[in-house]
Amino acid sequence: TGSQNCCENCRKQRDRSRKTASNADYQKANFERIRITVPIGQRDEIKAYAESQGMSVNKLFLTALEEYRKAHE
Repeated sequence: TGSQNCCENCRKQRDRSRKTASNADYQKANFERIRITVPIGQRDEIKAYAESQGMSVNKLFLTALEEYRKAHE
């Protein structure tokens, strides 16, 4: 078969490509993207703050949105 003709590095690269495509398909089917713009330098500050809270930037924004919504019901 074709896989027997591949070296170990080629097989690993092929497997990574399949996994990446699978992840992209899953994300495309289950999530939407929202793009935001922040002043220069704030991106790194936001990322550092999120990490200090044990969160991703995405989780930080979703948590902040949920707290805002609860406070303004």
